[in-house]
Amino acid sequence: MVGVLLLSAHVSFKDYPSSDEVDDVWGFFEEPVAWTDRYAPDFEGVFLSGEHFKLSEHIGDKVIVLNFFATWCGPCKEEMPELEAYWKRQLSEPFLLVGIDAEESHEVVSAFVAEYGLTFPVLIDDDGSIRRKYGVRSYPITVLIGADGKVKVYQQGIVRNADVAFGPSVREAAEVIARGEGVSGDDYLQALAAQPAMADHGDNHQKDGEKTGLDKLPERARLIAGKMDCPCGCDDKVAECSCKTAKAIVTALAERDLSDKTDVEVIEELNKEFCVQDD
Repeated sequence: MVGVLLLSAHVSFKDYPSSDEVDDVWGFFEEPVAWTDRYAPDFEGVFLSGEHFKLSEHIGDKVIVLNFFATWCGPCKEEMPELEAYWKRQLSEPFLLVGIDAEESHEVVSAFVAEYGLTFPVLIDDDGSIRRKYGVRSYPITVLIGADGKVKVYQQGIVRNADVAFGPSVREAAEVIARGEGVSGDDYLQALAAQPAMADHGDNHQKDGEKTGLDKLPERARLIAGKMDCPCGCDDKVAECSCKTAKAIVTALAERDLSDKTDVEVIEELNKEFCVQDD
């Protein structure tokens, strides 16, 4: 219903929405629904502390929350105090919060963790394989996995009140775990292997040569677009991607004065401006 109202507003107050805008609206609402009650993909990594982590070794023993973030993402920064406070409130419970960074360097992520005083474990998704498994195309994304190994919450955007966002699902899963009824690692892996592949939702990266306005950019702006990873979360640079975010960045590059900033400063500014935000 919310999606229908949003589309209706587009029709009422502006020109008829483009296919990209329609895909973006429906993709935003389809993704959480599509993930609900699917078995969470297994993965492994190494925490900043050096400790090895494998999801399947904890499924059924703990309620697990995965927070996909980037240090350059404004909404990610905004939600960190709330996530840290919720983590501390759950220390006596069978609960695990794992931060998963977006392919940044160990030094950058360690500095971010120190700046925000984070005590929950954080790992770096070095090659982007984890975010791809979870369909993460923008930041932040937060995923709650229940005692049965299935996704119960798939939230796009800022977690402003973790008790509201996670509370009911955490309590329900914790009760199941307390009764010793959480799924075993072997049963989870078998069910995961038998699970049908999920249809791709909301990925608007049309490799069809659609013009983005890149050819009209000054040379330096084009070079920046060629260097910058698209903050929608795909594997492309802005110059290669045809999603709505990439097009908006190209437009921004065409309109702003870049003379007083380095390439790194421009990219950081654009990342902060165009990573996912909620209303």
